[in-house]
Amino acid sequence: MDRTTEPALLPPWNDITLPALLIRQAAEDPDAVFWRDCPGREAWNGVEPRHLTAANALACTRFLAAQLSTLGVQRGDTVLLLLANIVEFPMAVIACAMAGAVPLVMPVDEKVETLRAAAEKLGVTTILTTAKVGDVAIGDKARQVAAKVLTIRCVAGFGFDLPDGVVSLEGWSDEDIMPAEPAEPASGDIALVTIMRAEGLLVPARRSHAQLIAEALAVQASLGGADFGLLVNLLHPGSAGSFAGSHGLSLVAGRPLGLVGPYAREALHGQLNHAEAPLLLVPGHFFTRGEASAFEALEGTPMIAFSRRGDTEALATLPGTALARIIAVDERAIVALPAAAATAETLASGQPAHPHKGLLPSSTLWLGTTESGDWLGFGAARIGEPASGSASQAA
Repeated sequence: MDRTTEPALLPPWNDITLPALLIRQAAEDPDAVFWRDCPGREAWNGVEPRHLTAANALACTRFLAAQLSTLGVQRGDTVLLLLANIVEFPMAVIACAMAGAVPLVMPVDEKVETLRAAAEKLGVTTILTTAKVGDVAIGDKARQVAAKVLTIRCVAGFGFDLPDGVVSLEGWSDEDIMPAEPAEPASGDIALVTIMRAEGLLVPARRSHAQLIAEALAVQASLGGADFGLLVNLLHPGSAGSFAGSHGLSLVAGRPLGLVGPYAREALHGQLNHAEAPLLLVPGHFFTRGEASAFEALEGTPMIAFSRRGDTEALATLPGTALARIIAVDERAIVALPAAAATAETLASGQPAHPHKGLLPSSTLWLGTTESGDWLGFGAARIGEPASGSASQAA
């Protein structure tokens, strides 16, 4: 199992993993809806919206982990996730951990050749996807990648109308599952891999369970004590920052997560209807590309804005209701800070102390930068190939 060597978080967060957080949520509030799909999912994905209670989310995730093992996923394998903003995405990330595998997350609109290159570099053995996202036939795209990468043994999909050669994950029974001992990941195991570009090359960025949980707690701390009911996520999978600020925040805060697919005003309002104390996670470009008018009816709704370091216009523009911002530095680091904080100074110096007090030992640096501009500290992603002993090492 690919594993980092960073020190553990302090109690009560030491030895906590993403599966452990979902298990805790199912034990504390099993009957409350925890993951809810975009109301318009059927129109762009062909699947009716799914609303899962915490207990159902855990059961479905465990069953998916068993499906992965039955399909031949072995411990240490890398599984490519080509999934949109649907409930199966967090399910797949956590199920990979339960099966002892490592999820590689890439955007669904990425080019086939880029996906192929990343899959070859990471030695991907399995792809999880769906038939389509709007006009993007990602099931066909996944099949094209599999045809070009020798290590890929299986492409499996959620939903219906899947292309030939893509194994359906729907309609399985307990009798279809091969017996397998579930994995028990450690907090230092790699929980998520994303891809960044450096000098024209595709470079993997790895984060452990402990790092992702610490990043989610940093986002929570940046809210300044503000509580929320439903967290509504408008960001599609593809970056560690969007995962930490949505699925991660939902898990550490124990709050339900509502998802919005390809943006439509009706879908957003469908998630917000009847929601108590909603909190929106939105891309910063919504306020710089003429889309801010879509939020006129949301005046007073608190938000978290997600931006990338190079998007200076988005960094300089925030709505008055923004409580916090998440800034992704490539995939190297995630800086979470209150909306009113001095962004330029924070980015220049990193965050020497984690905003969630008592999470790290006092001697442990959270985030900092070297003179050459590299990021270091507990919160910095592990960039490049694993040192040794991992099935996800580059082929």
